[in-house]
Amino acid sequence: MLRMSLYRLAFPLLLFACLTGCTEDFFVDLEPLERDLLGVWVAAERQDTTSLSIFNDRAQLIWRRNGRKFAGMTLSREEQVAIRLTEVWMKGLDEAVEFRNFRQVDHQLAQLHATLRELRAPLVEAHPADQLYAFDDRWGWVEEISHDQLMCLVEWSEYEEAFQAAKTTWRHFRTLAPGHAENLFPGLAATAPEAEITAIAVDAELVLFEDILSLGNHTLTTETCGTVRQRFLDHVAVLIGYPEADITL
Repeated sequence: MLRMSLYRLAFPLLLFACLTGCTEDFFVDLEPLERDLLGVWVAAERQDTTSLSIFNDRAQLIWRRNGRKFAGMTLSREEQVAIRLTEVWMKGLDEAVEFRNFRQVDHQLAQLHATLRELRAPLVEAHPADQLYAFDDRWGWVEEISHDQLMCLVEWSEYEEAFQAAKTTWRHFRTLAPGHAENLFPGLAATAPEAEITAIAVDAELVLFEDILSLGNHTLTTETCGTVRQRFLDHVAVLIGYPEADITL
């Protein structure tokens, strides 16, 4: 899970409010980068060091190629600063992967994912990657509540609201994902049956969780909330073609 909430990363994202010179084609070019950063994330969650290196290598190659595009663009001072910061985060990710520092991998990914969200915000009203990250963040909160044995964190109604917020985000993600099958989620076309099966598995676990939640005993939800996360990761893995990341660009 991206422990640093993507919705709480205020600084340095303010810099990206000034990025007004980019086009929709620019964001399409960035989707392969985002896809492979998702691969890094899944690999880190699974402690899969082989795939972690493969997806990171691909992401670094894509970023370097984009860097050459930036060199030919007329950019404002704020844009130049923002790109330099992204370069720092990509280098930080590379170092974290090299030293198998999973906590730092998580931190760098949170920064990069939030940056990509801010970059596309002026042109894209709703993007599936943003909903994917939001579901991860919101489900992490559901998990935290579920593991609170004394139920001190929130009132029961807030627990139910947290679940409903996560479920709504998941449904929104499911609606948006098919529109980005070419570059971001190639598994939707290449492995369509597996993509649908793994999505239905998430749906089923969410229904089970809601049924257990209705019993009014949050200690019963602990195992199921972990299963939801596992099914979610399985689905993301299928969408991005994990673990098959061909680094020949």
